[in-house]
Amino acid sequence: MQSALKFTPTDDIYTLGRTLHARLYERLRDHDGQGFIAALREWLLFLARFKLREETLAWATPLRGEAFDCLPSNLVQGQDGLVFIDKEWQTNQPVHVGTMALRYLFNIAFSASSRDAFLACFGDEPLLAIRQVLTEIGVEPYAGATQEFSELSEAVRLQVYPHKPPLTKQYLLEIESGAKAKPAPVASQTPAIANLLRRIWRRVFG
Repeated sequence: MQSALKFTPTDDIYTLGRTLHARLYERLRDHDGQGFIAALREWLLFLARFKLREETLAWATPLRGEAFDCLPSNLVQGQDGLVFIDKEWQTNQPVHVGTMALRYLFNIAFSASSRDAFLACFGDEPLLAIRQVLTEIGVEPYAGATQEFSELSEAVRLQVYPHKPPLTKQYLLEIESGAKAKPAPVASQTPAIANLLRRIWRRVFG
């Protein structure tokens, strides 16, 4: 069975400079929610160069597979604008804008270094805060929207971080519904999922 991802490192000249992720983090640290949104839209405009067809960017807008590594942490501010560095992973099929947005925001919302600042700007619960940001940048999810993110996250986990437990699809469905996360009873889960749910419960409900 073919993996959803392929490893395709390039020999591009490394560009020194400040990443867009650093700027986004600075906006959060300064409690500048609108500055964060503006910088996030700048990222979406960069992603637009990977579009497979001309259309307004939305969750379902398809991008070429090489966009998968085009995260703010891999965009450096150069003399003539943002430069895409560290191009290592591609998807074998088109990847959608919503998947890219969720991939980045999920890390921001649950990273120890940015979680508190993110919630201070956009809400007191990670999933609802993610939904608010998605709405503000015009990338709103719909029923089934997180399936691709779930599958690609699992592919990344298996190939890059096999020691980490998998995400649960039910948890991702909360992104689509906007409902408050309510993990299933731990006793009904496999050990790996149970451990993940315990961590999520502690992070979300403290």
